[in-house]
Amino acid sequence: SKCFRAEFEKQSFALRKTMNRFLKGVCILNLALLLVGMGVVNALQNKGVFYADEITVTFGDQIWSDALVTLPSGDEVTRTLLFSYFNGVYRKEAVQNDGS
Repeated sequence: SKCFRAEFEKQSFALRKTMNRFLKGVCILNLALLLVGMGVVNALQNKGVFYADEITVTFGDQIWSDALVTLPSGDEVTRTLLFSYFNGVYRKEAVQNDGS
């Protein structure tokens, strides 16, 4: 069987140094673009741009007895939850971002 072999001329030091700098520059540019892109997506996510306008929820007919519920006043009470009560389509009316 034949063996194919390719030999390349050894490049000069100046050419290798230039190519090395170019490749490092491409890598740094790639990293910078990646970080800027991630920052833009993160900022848009915080503003709610990527939120769904509506979701459909189907929990089934389960009942959760003695569930701990936090009321809007901050009080915690024990209640029985009927999951079927929460089934349906929920639409986004407003986005509230409190920074947490």
